[in-house]
Order: sequence, then C-alpha cells, then structure tokens
Amino acid sequence: MGNYSPKTISSKVLHTINKSTVSFFLVSSVALIIVYYYIGWFLIDSTFLWARPFFLWEVKYGLNGSLFYIPIICSLIVYRNRFPVISWFVLLLVLIPRIVFFTYTPLFLLLNLLFISFPLILYMGFTIELNWRQKERNSLIERDRERQAFILESIKANENERRRIAQELHDDTIQTLVAVATGMQLISSDDTVRNNLEVAKNIEWSRDTLFRVVEDLRRLTLDLRPSVLDNMGLIPALRWLANNLCYKNQIVIQISVKGKVCTIAPENEVMLFRIVQEALNNIVKHSRANMAWVNLEFSGKKLDLLVRDNGCGFQVPEDTTVLTGSGKLGLAGIHERVISLGGVLNINSETGIGTTLSMQFLLSKIASNSRSNPALKK
Repeated sequence: MGNYSPKTISSKVLHTINKSTVSFFLVSSVALIIVYYYIGWFLIDSTFLWARPFFLWEVKYGLNGSLFYIPIICSLIVYRNRFPVISWFVLLLVLIPRIVFFTYTPLFLLLNLLFISFPLILYMGFTIELNWRQKERNSLIERDRERQAFILESIKANENERRRIAQELHDDTIQTLVAVATGMQLISSDDTVRNNLEVAKNIEWSRDTLFRVVEDLRRLTLDLRPSVLDNMGLIPALRWLANNLCYKNQIVIQISVKGKVCTIAPENEVMLFRIVQEALNNIVKHSRANMAWVNLEFSGKKLDLLVRDNGCGFQVPEDTTVLTGSGKLGLAGIHERVISLGGVLNINSETGIGTTLSMQFLLSKIASNSRSNPALKK
C-alpha cells in the first residue's frame, strides 16, 4: 500500500506542477518561433534564409501553416485538454492573412481551409476517443464496485445466517435434546426399568446417542459461529481456532501478535477470522505441513496479516482473479474477503518449501476506533 503522508502528496503535486510548467514553456516556445516565422515571411530572404526551400514548398502546394501541426500535436499529447484548441485559434489568426495573400484560386483557398481545419478535426476525434475510453473505464470501475458490494453483502448475509442457525441450534435444538437425554436418564434410574434389563439397555443406548448428537451439534455450532469470537474478540478466537485444529490434526500452529492491538469493528473481525480459518483449513487439507504460523502486526496505520506453512507448496496463478477457474476456491474466497476489506493479498509458494499468504489492511477501514485495546492480546 502507498504512503499517503502530506509530505509525499505535496512532493507529487510539486513534481506534477514542475513537469506541466516545463511542457507548457517548451510548447509555447516552439509555437512562438513558428508564429514569428509565419508573420515574418517577407523576411525570408534575410532572417529565414535557411527556411527558403520549405517556404517555396508550402507556396507551391498551397499548404500554408504546416509547421503549426508541431505545437498542436505536442499540446494534444501533453495536455489533452483545451490548449490544442487555443493553439489552433492562434494558427488561424496568423495564417488567414497569409492564405489570402498567397491563394490564387478558390480551389487553393478550399484546400488551405481544409488543411488548417484538420488539426481541429483531429482534436475532436481524439477527444471523443478519450471520452469514450474514460467512460468505458468508469463503467468497468463501477461494475467492479457493484460486484464487490454484492460480494460483501453476500458474505454479511452468510455470516448473519450462520449466526442465526448457530443460535437456534444452541438455544432450541441442543437444549431440547439435552432435556430429552436427561429425562431418559431419570427413566433409566427407575427401579421398574432397571428390573427389565433389555428396556434399560435400550434407554441407556438412546440416552448416550442423544448426548453424542448434542456434542456433534455443539461442534457444528462452533464451526458455524464460534461464540468466543463474539464474546472475546478476534485474537482469542484465532487462538481457539489454532488449538482446535492442532487437537484434531497432526500439526502445530503458532499465533503471534505484535504492536498495539486496535479495536476492530465486529463485522470486520468476522471477516479476518474467516480469512485465517480458510487459510488454515487449506493448510490442513492440502499442504501436508506439520507447522503453520499466523502473524498479526499492528504498525501505525495498517495491519499486516501473514499465514505461512512448511508444506508442499503449489503453482501460484499469475492473475489472482482466475483462482476460481484454476480450482483454488479457498484462495478465491480469501481474495474476495481481503478485497472487500480494502486490503491487498500476496501469495508466495515454492514447491517443497511452503506457502505464504501476506495481507495488508488499513486500520482506518477496519478499526471501529483508533484506540488500542491491550486486553485483546490475552
């Protein structure tokens, strides 16, 4: 990401002004020399002796003012604004007396008028082309902005639905199953049921099955929406995620946090959590790594997030926009989430060495306020 400090902005502005000023003086100097040449055409045998062949060529073919194409085209390339039109009007004012003086037939007069009108036609065509290209660029930018907004809204809707389902499973389904299992446990403790060994065995099996279903549903609700993320924040949720993956898989995951942790907006915490979750799931499923690292560094105005492993690596596509087409759906989801947060994603992978995902986010876009919250490090 670029550095948008006032010092950098002022230096860029001064550089642009200096460049524009130099270009203006160069074009203007060339135009003044040419104006002086055409106004002083009667001095052609003395002052402009070197230009006599060119002067005779213009008179012969009736193409007066061909040198004026030089400043007009230069100003058209450099400025792309109304300055070429001003140059053309100067050309017209200077050349009208010359054209009238050297024009002997109506045909030559028409040719000269067409000749001096051609730069204006060129400018109009150039301007129309530039405006069309700019409109196309704006249209592409707007479509990309709408696509990003749609993706962001889809992600938010997905997270809200995950939260709703997890909440309903926790508050309704799991509680109901626990109540049923508890009731069955009470029934199994009754003397009448215990005397019937077959009935008692079936009730105990059903009770144990219900408790296993409850545990599975609890794991499912945590996968849908970890309660630690809502209750304690991003850093504790990432530590919980790492411990959970280490417990289930043969891998060691280290979480490190540097700098003053800033309070991140809740919806952005969810996005960052999903980014790390997807990255770690990819490592566990595909990389064959036994070590992974997640580093978060809060430095001034940005957050650097890095997820690295020592796995087998893979061939990274040159264009990250084709991740979906190349079958990298997990990386495509990470890329879309990073873009939706206004961040930048870099993917580096070497076969036999591992893969590194490095991301940068501006804290002004993801933080809920600028105050640090040391409690989040715990």
